[in-house]
Amino acid sequence: MRPLAASKVTSSIIAAVDEVTRRALTVEYEFTVVIEQDEDGRFLAICPALQGCYTEGETLEEAQELILDAIRLHVEDRLESGEPIYQEVSSEKVRIAV
Repeated sequence: MRPLAASKVTSSIIAAVDEVTRRALTVEYEFTVVIEQDEDGRFLAICPALQGCYTEGETLEEAQELILDAIRLHVEDRLESGEPIYQEVSSEKVRIAV
């Protein structure tokens, strides 16, 4: 039984170290998300800083949840491909009269 118990302890230690390492290597990013409602009532969520990163949902809440996943996947893919993750410099609303 001792080898089995030691094996369980070793597995637990490895899992704990892996989690600590993952957390230590995690980088947080912050992005602006724009959500629009189309003529059919669906919600389109776009992350302008990540070209091609968008999704849509039946509800505002669904679109908000989906865009978080889309951003995470987009950033992971860019990092794995060695592509840069650009940080936003500025974001503002402008008003024009037409």
